[in-house]
This record gives sequence, C-alpha cells and structure tokens, in this order.
Amino acid sequence: MSQATIEQYAEVVDSQYRRITKQEFRIKELEKKFCNLQESVYQLVGGLYNQEKQAGIIQYHISHLYPDEEPDEAKDHPEGWGVMPTTRQGDKLEEISKTLEKRISALEKASPQILEQTSLERDKHMNDSIDRILILGFAFKELAAARKALERKEKMEIDDDNISTSSCSSVVTKKRRMSSYLCGNE
Repeated sequence: MSQATIEQYAEVVDSQYRRITKQEFRIKELEKKFCNLQESVYQLVGGLYNQEKQAGIIQYHISHLYPDEEPDEAKDHPEGWGVMPTTRQGDKLEEISKTLEKRISALEKASPQILEQTSLERDKHMNDSIDRILILGFAFKELAAARKALERKEKMEIDDDNISTSSCSSVVTKKRRMSSYLCGNE
C-alpha cells in the first residue's frame, strides 16, 4: 500500500471514530432523558389513580413502563373504576354523597312532615333576612337624604353670610369650619 492510501484510511478511521464518539455521547444523553421521563410518568401514574381501589390498573401501567420487572399481583377494588382514574378525595366524596342521599331518602320516607316544616322555617328565616336588608336600605336612603338637606341648609347659610360679609377671608374660614364639621374633625 502506498503512503497516500494509508493516510486516506487513517482519515476515514479518524472521522468514524469521532462520529462514534459523538453517537455514544448522544446515546448516553438519550438514555438519561428516557430514565427521567420514565420516572416522571411513574410518579404521575401513581398519583393519578387511587392506590387503594385501583392498584391493578396502576400495576398494568407500571408493567408497560418497566417491562423487565415482574408485576405484583394486584387487583382493582370491586367498587373501583377500572381504567378511569379517580382520586382518594373523589372516592371519599362519592361515598359521602351516597351516604347523604341514603339518609335523605330515609328521612323523606320516614317523616315528610319534618322536611316540610324545616323548609318552611328556612323560608321564614330567609324572608326575615330579606326584610332586615330592605329596612337597612331604606334607613341608609333616609340618612343620605337628611345629610343632603343639611348640606343644602348649611350652604344657604354660608351664602347668606357671604352676602353680608365684605371680607373674603372670613367666608373661606367659615367654609373650612363647615367642611371640618362635616368631616367630623371638630
């Protein structure tokens, strides 16, 4: 082989070595990203489903994330929702609402008069509250009207003083006193 051919082979080998080194680095980066993504999905699946009632579907998804590991034998609770995710709080609220519905239906069957009586009391209480609000509203309107009348009267007194007083400074002083009085400063 000639010296030129050897140099060409050396360049080819060197460029392939650099390419392989870059690819190894890229593969390590991708493996790291994949592991991080896998752990994130694992945490999300664990938090998405109710672990008490939906352990089976959690294991199903985890077995897809980590196919090399053998899954635990976990089955969904008989009242579980299967593949549809639920939370512990949602399941607890569902149980509470079912219990309340049962109690309400039992109360309706046992004593409809009690329910009617309590609804009448609630309506009376609401009407009393509405009446109080209306009375307060009227009182505020009357108070505002009285305040406006007082302001008009005081303005007229100031105007009368303005006509009889020749000096401008005394009018300003009287207006300041009035505004101080209205503001509650005296």
